[in-house]
Order: sequence, then structure tokens, then C-alpha cells
Amino acid sequence: MTPTDQLPPAYSAPIEPPAASPQPPAPAVTPGGTGLATAALVVGIVAFLFGWVTILGGLLGIAGIILGIIAVRAGRARARAIVGLALAAVGFLCNVIFAVILVAWLASPGAYEGIVRAVASNAPDSSSSEVAATDVETVTLDTPCYSFAAPAGYINNQSKEATAACGTNAELWGEYNADGTVKNTGVGAILGSVNVEAIGSAAAADFAPDGTLEGMMGYLDAEFIPAMGTVIGQAETVTIDGTPAVLTRVTSDVVATKTKALLVLKAPDAYQVPDKDVQFFLLSVVTPEENGDAIIDAAISSWTWQ
Repeated sequence: MTPTDQLPPAYSAPIEPPAASPQPPAPAVTPGGTGLATAALVVGIVAFLFGWVTILGGLLGIAGIILGIIAVRAGRARARAIVGLALAAVGFLCNVIFAVILVAWLASPGAYEGIVRAVASNAPDSSSSEVAATDVETVTLDTPCYSFAAPAGYINNQSKEATAACGTNAELWGEYNADGTVKNTGVGAILGSVNVEAIGSAAAADFAPDGTLEGMMGYLDAEFIPAMGTVIGQAETVTIDGTPAVLTRVTSDVVATKTKALLVLKAPDAYQVPDKDVQFFLLSVVTPEENGDAIIDAAISSWTWQ
């Protein structure tokens, strides 16, 4: 009898399990691929929305394009990465177009004036018409040849070199109110000026060979004053710091200008300025306000030869 014959009938020998078959390796996962695609999509959407904002939109577009390219190469969530890349590219292109349009607009002749007017429109009124002579505040303009009072609201826009040559230029910058009065804002369009020009002796000799005030007026009446407008009344002889001068009033060809005047002065002696000597001076007043006479009177009464 064998050992097997001695086993109980219900028992059978154990069956060995089959050997496990080898499994193929899991595919490699590129780290960060999905995160890059999501980042590219988010940045692309933001770049698309802000493409009209100069510089910011361009920077966002560049960042989105770079992230999109990296995410596409990573091979994970390619559809998401491609959408982000496309949106970033469109945003960047829009930013470039807006930047070109903005530069072209800023380079146009009326762009700066438009910006200044937009800023000045919120400024408070500081001057109006119907101002009495005693109410006109003034500021003194000094040169080596003379000094006089110009309206305080007028900006001294003369260079140091021109002032050294005894020239001055004070300008009224502002805009018009709806009722036609002047808003003196210190910016905007030039609405008026008080200007003094020194005439060199060589030029004065050509204009007035006799060297007299009358001779200079004869030249100006024929060559210069008609270009200013239509003369009002007769020329007036006035005294400025003890010397005679001639005041001529004209109406302007510019509708907005209320007053124009020209004062011709001859100093008691010639002044030596850079590159020439001067003795004749032209003081012109242009103002859109009703206080033009006050400005003229203030200049005449305050004029002092140095």
C-alpha cells in the first residue's frame, strides 16, 4: 500500500498556481504637463482680455505664448495648451496694433492740444471779462534795458538769452467758457500776449534813416501795422518814463481777440546787448478780454528804463 492509498477519499493533492505573466510597464508621465497647459490657458485668456492695454497686454501675450509652446511640447493637455497659445497670440497682436495707433495719434498735430484741453476743462475759472484797471494783478518783467508790469495770469515764456537781449514775451494760456469769457488755466491755447521786441540799430537805420520816432512810425504804418488789423482812430502820443512813445490801436482779424495795440518806444540812449546795440522797442498787446485797456495802461505807467 502506497502512502497515497492511505489518504482519506475527500483529500486531493494541492494544485500549484500558474506562474504570473509579466505586465507591460506603465507609460511615463511628464511632470507638470497639465499644470503648464492650465497656466498657459489662464495667461492666454488674461492676455486676450487686456490686449488693448499698452505694454501690459504685450507682456501678458509674450508670457502666454511662451507657456503655451512649452505646454504643447510637454504633450499633456495639448488642447488646453493650444487654446491658451492662440489666445495669447491674438492678445499680443491686438496690443501691437493698439500701440501703433496710439503712437500715430500722439504724433498728430492736434493730439497734445486735445489732451491739454481735456485736463484744462476741469480747472477752475481764474479770470473773466469786464475787469477794471485797478483790479488787474501784475507781475514785473525785468531786462537789462527796461522793466514793466505784465498781467500776473500771463506766463513769462521768454528764454534767458532773449531776455538778455531785452526781449520779453508773456502769454495768456487758457480756453473760452460757454458764455465767451476767458478761463485762465495756465495751459491750453495761447489766447493773448504782451510782447516786447528790441530793434537793433542796424535794422533801425534801414527802417528809419533819420533815427527819429516819427521815421520809425512811418515805416511801421506802411509795412507792419496793416498786417495786424484795422487801425482804430488816430495814433496817440504818450509818455513812458519821461520819453515819448506812440500808441496805435487796431481791431484784430481774429474774431476772439478783443484788443490789439502797438507801442513804439525809443530809449533815451542805446543799450548794448549781445551782438548788437538797441534803442527802439516795439511793445505789442493782444488780449481777448475786455480789460485790454487796463493791461496797456499798466504797462505804460509801470515802464522804467534801466
